[in-house]
Amino acid sequence: MKKKAKAKIEKVASGLNDLETPIRQACNLAKALLIMSSGENMPLDESEGLFGVAETLVEMIEGLQETRCELWHLARDVAKEGAA
Repeated sequence: MKKKAKAKIEKVASGLNDLETPIRQACNLAKALLIMSSGENMPLDESEGLFGVAETLVEMIEGLQETRCELWHLARDVAKEGAA
């Protein structure tokens, strides 16, 4: 594999790795919203709306986490194949 291609693959893998923390933090915040929406002091209509938004956010962010992980593994595999 050419050095330029390998460097690009490593850059992609590094960038995907850098996304892990902010994606995880966003997911944790969305999960906190889920917990808050079930609080005793939250009016029912507001609680249901907040729960719906938080649930959607969690699903979307978890999908992003899976995609990031798959792309990172793909970049790693391509880099290994090129090194062989």
